[in-house]
Amino acid sequence: MPDLRETRLAGAAAAALRLDRPERTALLGLLVLAVLFALKAASSLMIPTVLALLLTLVFQPVVDWLVRVRIPAPLAAALVPLVLLLAVGGVVWIVGQQVGDWAERAPQVIERVRTKLGWIRDSVQQVQEAARQVENAASPGEPPSGAVPGAGLLSGMLDQAKLAGADFLVILLLLYFFLFAGRRTVDFAIASLPNAERRERYDRIAHTIREHVGRYLGTIAAINAVMGVIIGGSMWLLGLPNALLWGILSALMKFVPMIGGTVTSLVLTTVAVMTYDDWRWMLIPTLVFLVLNWVEGNIFTPMILGRRLTLNPVALICSIVFWGWLWGVVGAIVAVPILATLKIIFDHHPPLTRVGALLGSLPPEDGTRPAADTAGS
Repeated sequence: MPDLRETRLAGAAAAALRLDRPERTALLGLLVLAVLFALKAASSLMIPTVLALLLTLVFQPVVDWLVRVRIPAPLAAALVPLVLLLAVGGVVWIVGQQVGDWAERAPQVIERVRTKLGWIRDSVQQVQEAARQVENAASPGEPPSGAVPGAGLLSGMLDQAKLAGADFLVILLLLYFFLFAGRRTVDFAIASLPNAERRERYDRIAHTIREHVGRYLGTIAAINAVMGVIIGGSMWLLGLPNALLWGILSALMKFVPMIGGTVTSLVLTTVAVMTYDDWRWMLIPTLVFLVLNWVEGNIFTPMILGRRLTLNPVALICSIVFWGWLWGVVGAIVAVPILATLKIIFDHHPPLTRVGALLGSLPPEDGTRPAADTAGS
């Protein structure tokens, strides 16, 4: 009975390899730690890739439209990174001009702040003098340090700017290839699956991510740009210096839900304190920003987005904190689309549907599928 013996041996081997629940839990924990370490260690590679993928979801419909109007697919895919390069270069130039103007007025601004907050300055100086005396008494033999505070600040900022520029060029390069051949690659990978049920499931996942996450990102980007113009114009009407800079800052910070608005309001409050002499005027720019932010967040954005990607606020803030800890500011910006993508994936896998339900809700499917696009095929 060789077949029976082989069957028993195979069953014994499977039983030996079968893990108990504590062992499976331990292995799962080790896998999670390994993934976290890999994401942290490979952040210089992962961040440009994730940003390029999100930009692909936003601009893929634009490339599809360009292809439909008889523009070759390679040229259509190249136009988007080129326009982005020009747009970002223009924004960087404007911000540089605004920051330079602010730096030129820095001595006058600092003097105004010293005059207004003289009592705080005197208290701080007294505390510093007391701390210096204690330090000298504790270590009398140490010579005073000759380091100039902030001596390497400019060089550090230039180094960071060079790294950011290199990362941006990598993002544009990846974006071109994703726009040109990304959809074709995904469709080929799905078609190569041996199981028809899996092919249909992953095709539905890819379509849902393109449909909901792509439209969400595009709509949010448009809303933030309009709000940046409105807030910048409002600050200009209130006489706040460098109003264009604060409009751009508010538009960028609005990509970080819950946290970006707080940061912008603090910045506007600080600038208003430096600018105005009357304390009542110091509060007006922040109040105007808070009112505009409330109207946008509670009226216009829900009206435009409807029920698309309604995420659980607890899951949302946890995602922002986690990805912000992992990848810094960029992680906080991409936390929402990553959470939405994970929710779509969980919703289409029966063992994980309960987790997807905890993350939020999606609008009901209408059962229709758009016609196949030709840009990446």
